[in-house]
Amino acid sequence: QELGYAGSRQPGYIYQGLKEGIGNIAKMRTVMAEDLVTKINERITDLPSKHDFYRIQMHHEIKEWLTMAEKFDSQNTRVKEARASIEAQLAEDIKKFHKKIDDRKWQGNSSGREAKAALKYFEESPDWGKRATEPRHPLGVAITNEWSVQETDITNRPVMYGLPALIAVQVDSEKTDNLARVFNVTMRTQKSADAKKEPPFESITVGDSYYICADKIK
Repeated sequence: QELGYAGSRQPGYIYQGLKEGIGNIAKMRTVMAEDLVTKINERITDLPSKHDFYRIQMHHEIKEWLTMAEKFDSQNTRVKEARASIEAQLAEDIKKFHKKIDDRKWQGNSSGREAKAALKYFEESPDWGKRATEPRHPLGVAITNEWSVQETDITNRPVMYGLPALIAVQVDSEKTDNLARVFNVTMRTQKSADAKKEPPFESITVGDSYYICADKIK
């Protein structure tokens, strides 16, 4: 009798369990979709503060996240609102992005021994001009200040000097957008007990970086 009673109720229990399970899955998909929309909105707000080199990449990520949100719950109101507005928001950010780059100026290429040696360094470096993937082709060098001591020995005598400069480089994928990457660097001589304030350069340190219009490098 007990078995018969349990058996008679079992299909109902199974149906109820499946119904609740399906409902929970649907709720979870909605939660995931709305969470992605929240992250998308945060990313769009943060775009102006992001580094130049990653700002456009974030546009692609935002679009990918929206596609994912639609896969979770395409009929969700917040997802539909994001789909309706995202292209216009990203287009507006692109305008601001290019305006910032267009406003930047290049102080002019330097000439002379140091500038030529710096260009040679970047042309021949496996991390720059000779890079295996997406090489960074040097377009110009601007010396920005005087020589400085980079390292000293135990008697406080200079064993390495450095020369601050801006190096403008371009990667092939950014040519059509007229973009060049500018790096604030210090060109460093070889470490030596007889160090002199002159090339050749042995290494560099890199500070900040940003985009500029490639046709301004001259």
